[in-house]
Amino acid sequence: MISFFCAIALFFGVAVSIPFYVTAIPAVLCGGHCVYKIIRKRDLAEIRIEAVTLSVFIVYILLSSESALFYRVLSNVSGIAGMSVTYSGIDLAALFFIAHAAALIVYKVRTPILYVRNLAPVIAIWAVYMGLWPFLTGNLRALRLNLVEPLTGPLDFRFLLLVALLLFWSWSYGKLRQRKSADVNTSVKKHLIVAAAACSAMLLFSVIGPAAPAEKPGGLVVFWDSGLDFEIPEIGRYGLTEVGMFGALPLYLSNQGYECRIVNRPGGEALKEADVLVVINPMYTPGRDDLESIWKFVENGGGLLAVGDHTGIEQIRAPMNAILEPVNIEINFDSAIPFRTMWPDDFVMRRTPVFSNITYQQVQVVVGASLSVGSGAKPILMGQNGFSDAGDETNLTEGYLGNMRLDRGESVGDMILAAEAKYGKGRIVAFGDTTSFQNTILAYSYPLINNIFAYLTENSTGDRKEPSSVRLPVCLIDASHVSLFSRDRSGDSVDGFTACSLRAGLLPEFFFSGNLSSAVLERDELKIIVINPHAKPYSASEKRLLRGFAERGGTLMLFGNYQSPKETLELFDFFGFSFDAVPFGRVEPLNNPEMSFWNACPVFYEGKSVGDTENAESLMDVWGESVIARIGIGKGQVYAFGDSGFIQNKNLEGIDTFSEGNISFIIELLGKAAW
Repeated sequence: MISFFCAIALFFGVAVSIPFYVTAIPAVLCGGHCVYKIIRKRDLAEIRIEAVTLSVFIVYILLSSESALFYRVLSNVSGIAGMSVTYSGIDLAALFFIAHAAALIVYKVRTPILYVRNLAPVIAIWAVYMGLWPFLTGNLRALRLNLVEPLTGPLDFRFLLLVALLLFWSWSYGKLRQRKSADVNTSVKKHLIVAAAACSAMLLFSVIGPAAPAEKPGGLVVFWDSGLDFEIPEIGRYGLTEVGMFGALPLYLSNQGYECRIVNRPGGEALKEADVLVVINPMYTPGRDDLESIWKFVENGGGLLAVGDHTGIEQIRAPMNAILEPVNIEINFDSAIPFRTMWPDDFVMRRTPVFSNITYQQVQVVVGASLSVGSGAKPILMGQNGFSDAGDETNLTEGYLGNMRLDRGESVGDMILAAEAKYGKGRIVAFGDTTSFQNTILAYSYPLINNIFAYLTENSTGDRKEPSSVRLPVCLIDASHVSLFSRDRSGDSVDGFTACSLRAGLLPEFFFSGNLSSAVLERDELKIIVINPHAKPYSASEKRLLRGFAERGGTLMLFGNYQSPKETLELFDFFGFSFDAVPFGRVEPLNNPEMSFWNACPVFYEGKSVGDTENAESLMDVWGESVIARIGIGKGQVYAFGDSGFIQNKNLEGIDTFSEGNISFIIELLGKAAW
C-alpha cells in the first residue's frame, strides 16, 4: 500500500512542476501495482483500500481542476498565511487530509480520538511547513535547495512537505493495519465498483475534453476606441517598437468572417447590432448609462472581451473594474511576473472552450496584471512559477510599475492571468495582459483568438450577416518540425518577418503542432509557406503535399545553409537544392549593397552552381555565387535561401535595429508571391 500511495502522491506532487507526459510513468506504476496485487497476492483487503484511495484521488483532481469553488476555498485558506495555493502546499495537505479520512472510513473507525490523531497532524505538518517557508526562501543557497530547482521550480519546496506527509501516512497506515481484520469493511465488490466508476469517469473526462466553441462567422465585433493604437506595420516605419499595437486584430477577425467596427462610445447605439464588444486598455471609465448598456448587452446574450494590463490606476484598471463589476472580476494593481522569461512552461490552462486544442505556444502572455476572481467567475489561465509585484503609485514616469523584484510580502505563485464568467445569457472573457492580441503576436495566438470570439458569439442574438468572401492572403510559418528559432523578441526570433508580412498585405500564421495535411495546405487564402532550419524530418507524404501546394500556385520559402541539420538538407534536396560548404558569413551582396546576410553560403541546384543551370534563377549573388535562388514548379515557385538566419530579427528587424535593404527585399518578394 505504501508503494502505491507514494506513486500516487508523487503523481500529484510533481505534476505541477514537470512536463505532463512524465506523470504518466507513476500513473502506470500505480495501475501495475493493483494488477500485481490481484494476480499474485490476491490480497482483497489491500486492493479494496487502494481502490478506495485511488477513487478519492480521482475525485480530488477533478475538483481541483474543474471546480472554481473548490479552488476558491483552498485559495482563501492559503491566503490567511499570505501564500498562494501552489506554493503554500495546501493542495497536497488537502489531498492527504481527504486520503486519511477515507482510510478511517473504510476501516470503520468510530472512535473520535482516532480521527483527531490521524487528521490533526496533517494540519500541523502543513502549518509547520508554512512557518518554515520564509526561512527556506531566505537561506536558499546556504541550504543548497537551489539544486533541486530543475525538478520543482524557483522557491518551490513542496517536496519537503510531501516527504513529511508520506512519513506520517506510513506510520498512520501501519497503525490502522494493526486493527483486527473483523473491523474492516468486507464489501469488496462495492468499493471496486466505486473505483472503476471513478476511473472510467476520469478517463472519459480526459479523452473528451472541453467542447470546442461553435463557429458562427458573420457576427459584428465592436471595438471601443478610447485612445488605442489601431495602426499596423507600415512601409517606412521599421523596428519592433514601430509596428503598431492592435490594428491587425480586426484583420484576422475579418478573415474568419466577422465584421469589425471601431466606435468611440462603448454603449448605446454602438451595441444595437453587435455580437461582441471588445474593450482593451480603456483610458476612462464609461458613464453610468454606457455601463448599464454594456451589462444589458451581455445579459441578453452578447459577448464581452475585456483585456487590460499591469499597474493602471485611473486608466485601464478603474474603468475595467467598473465594467467587470457585475461578475466579480478585478484587475489587480500589480505586475504578474514569471520567474523565467515567459509563462508557457509555468502556467496552467483550465478546461474551457477558450483553450480547446490550444497549445502553450499559442498563448502569448508575458507581463501583465493578475486578476482577482470572486463568485460567479472562473479562473481559466493560471501562472504558477512567478510573483505579483505590487505597483508604485509614485512612479508616474514608468506607468506606476513597481521595482520588478520579489519583495517580502508579495504573493508568489498561482496568479490568475485570465478568467471567464457568464452573465445572463452572455459571456465574458477577461485577460490581464494584452500581448496575445498585439499585431506581430497574432501570428502565434490566432487560434486562441478564433476560439475566444467563437465562444463569445455562441449565444449572441445579433443580426447575422453573410461573411465576406474576400480574405487576405496568408503566410504560414511552419514550426511543427522543431524549427530552430526563438519565440520571443530576441535576435533569434522572427517577429520582424511577421511585421514584414503584414506590411506586404498578408496575415502571418505559425503552425505549431501536428503534421502538415491537405486540410492545412489547401486553403484558398494560403499563398506562402515559410520553412526555417528544422530538426524533425518531413515525411514523404508531407513533401508531396508541399510540392502539390507549389504546383497549384503556392510559394515555398526555404531557409538553411550547409551547417543546417540533415533533416533541413533533405528537404532542400527534395526540391533539387544543395549547398556548397563555403562560409560567406556576414556579407553584403555586390548587386545590392543595401542588403546583408547573417550566415550565408552558396546555393546549388541539381548539383551545379545556379549560374550553370537553365532551370534555376539567381536572385542574389555573393562573389559570383548565388545565395538566393528560385525555381518554378507548376504554377508556383520555390525560393532557396542559403542563409539560415536571414529572416531572424538579428538580420532583418529587431527592437532597436533594422536592415532596410533586407526588409524591402522581403516585402517585395512576399507581395509578388501573394498578389
